[in-house]
Amino acid sequence: MVLVIDDDPVNRQLLVLQLRAQKLEPLLAASGAEGLALAAARNPDLILLDVRMPGMDGFETVARLKADDATRGIPVIMVSSLNDHESRVRGLAAGAEEFLSRPVDKLELRARVRNLLRLKLLTDQVEAQQAALQGRMDLRSEELGRYLRDTVATLIRVASHKDDESGAHIKRIALYCAEIAQHLDSSTEFVDTIRYASQLHDIGKVAIPDRILDKAGPLNHEEWATMCEHTTLGAKMLGQNESPYLRMAAEIAHAHHERWDGTGYPEKLHGERIPLSARIVILADVYDTLRCRRPYKPALDHAGASAAIFVGDARTQPQHFDPQVLAAFRARSKTFDDIFQVYWQA
Repeated sequence: MVLVIDDDPVNRQLLVLQLRAQKLEPLLAASGAEGLALAAARNPDLILLDVRMPGMDGFETVARLKADDATRGIPVIMVSSLNDHESRVRGLAAGAEEFLSRPVDKLELRARVRNLLRLKLLTDQVEAQQAALQGRMDLRSEELGRYLRDTVATLIRVASHKDDESGAHIKRIALYCAEIAQHLDSSTEFVDTIRYASQLHDIGKVAIPDRILDKAGPLNHEEWATMCEHTTLGAKMLGQNESPYLRMAAEIAHAHHERWDGTGYPEKLHGERIPLSARIVILADVYDTLRCRRPYKPALDHAGASAAIFVGDARTQPQHFDPQVLAAFRARSKTFDDIFQVYWQA
């Protein structure tokens, strides 16, 4: 069920026609207040929200939706004639999952609606599973851990649909991260958790249009800004969960493109402000990307990838990495190559 909140009847009708083309029959609200009431009463799976409305505008409406426990989990796509960067950032900061500018591209709207409805379904399934767990506190800890891992495995299968080589990349990432964590003398619990959680580092890409993910040439400024949003989108998708796997997965999704020297994104965190889990994934992800062919670069062998990390190249510098994590990679470097060879296209 999709709720459309827009004071303009023409805009509402245009969205209705596009949603009906996807076999969706939307609920309609003509104001922010009416939309809040319908969202609380009907619990829609997705909200399309106009920005410019009299009285309560879209920014205030989405902020109220996200402040209410009953509606916080409903994904919101803000739709507006405003196309400036400041409005987009303001909408996302208020809690919206997406921000589209009018005139809305039909194919992009269809893809965003489809992806967010799919994620809402998965989120509801996870929450239902966790609610069921709360009523079964007599489960042994090993049984509980297995159940939570199964939940994470479901999300990993979703993430693999946007991953090259049928998910081989995320399998290798899990093993690389476990190697580094073990070398750092991390607890058994931490090693086990990062082995699962690291595989969800790019889950936010399920909400990025395929035309950007699959583009053969370099991304333009707008496309790159959209691509960077996969970090915050992934954190939102995985946030507010009690599972230790999903809690760590959320911090990894958010920070796995931050750099030790503060030159990463989305928040330019530096040093130990970056969670250790993300600092480990950063190096593992860079190494594996260097080993694989991409539209913008050839694949490197193990020696070439290691040199790029230890010495630097046009895109990668050693100061991007936590020195302790870098030392762990140096010590386990041969094992990284073994993992890549065994699990190439696995």
